[in-house]
Amino acid sequence: MTKTTSTTTSKTPQTPRTTKAATTKAPAATVTAPAASVVSEVNKKAFYERVAEASGAKKNKIKPVVDAVLAELGEALMAGEEMNLPPLGKLSVNRQKDAGNAHVLITKIRRSKPMLEKVAAEKAAVKVADESGGEEG
Repeated sequence: MTKTTSTTTSKTPQTPRTTKAATTKAPAATVTAPAASVVSEVNKKAFYERVAEASGAKKNKIKPVVDAVLAELGEALMAGEEMNLPPLGKLSVNRQKDAGNAHVLITKIRRSKPMLEKVAAEKAAVKVADESGGEEG
């Protein structure tokens, strides 16, 4: 016995298929990405030193204040509170998840350009005042 195979053809006309080689795409638009920056970490000791320098207070006086501020910020963020704290900016929690050994908060800090310009101007004024005060004495 001999087997015969029959092919079935569709009665509807088929459109020719195009292969990837046959299709051409327009080149993608050039997008310039911001320059890559190196991420650095500031430890608590360096943070104390920065705050002491910026405020003019002694490190042993600012430590309890900085610790209290950091603890309150952490508690408020854990509670999902939105905070508006110039000159730091507006803080909000986007997502929270429990990672077993840590509670992870995905946060957003929004800093307005006028606020940043004001802070920069104040820092510059303090620096000029310090420099001119140092020259007189």
